[in-house]
Amino acid sequence: MANDKLSLPRHFLFGFATASYQTEGSTTAGNRGPSIWDTFTHKNPSPIADQSSGDVATDSFNRWKEDIALVKSYGATAYRLSISWSRIIPAGGRNDPVNPEGVKFYRDIIEEILRVGITPCLVSGLLFRPHSNLRFRITHNEPWVVSSLGYAYGVFAPGRSSNRERSEQGDSKTEPFMCVTCVTL
Repeated sequence: MANDKLSLPRHFLFGFATASYQTEGSTTAGNRGPSIWDTFTHKNPSPIADQSSGDVATDSFNRWKEDIALVKSYGATAYRLSISWSRIIPAGGRNDPVNPEGVKFYRDIIEEILRVGITPCLVSGLLFRPHSNLRFRITHNEPWVVSSLGYAYGVFAPGRSSNRERSEQGDSKTEPFMCVTCVTL
């Protein structure tokens, strides 16, 4: 047994994950509209301990090819990325126009990920359903985080809470449940 070699299944995906607000930066480039995180991190006073925001982040909006090359150099077979809806639909409404620059941005990233032999896994990837090489789509990332930390405790965007020391608006008894219901549908 000591000489047996342990190995992962042949189709096991080993990879890395990113979140658009934490990596992209360039919060107004390519006709991107404001997100709830933009609004949350730019409050005065800032709710973020070091007053940081995603305005620059890791600048993946401008450095995404380098980022993908780095992921590839680590031997990854998968890359999970999220879509910033404020880059796709800048005005934010269901009947508002789709931003072609935002769609092209993510389509270019997906094409590069595929070109280098990595499997893309998209959070909020429903918009890219027609892409035949997208096998993995995740409807939402971390539903507990957005519902509880965003709508119960008010420490994440949008910062709503019944705690009036933290937030002027919010109902921690109902809003987290309404949020998680919508997110997980």
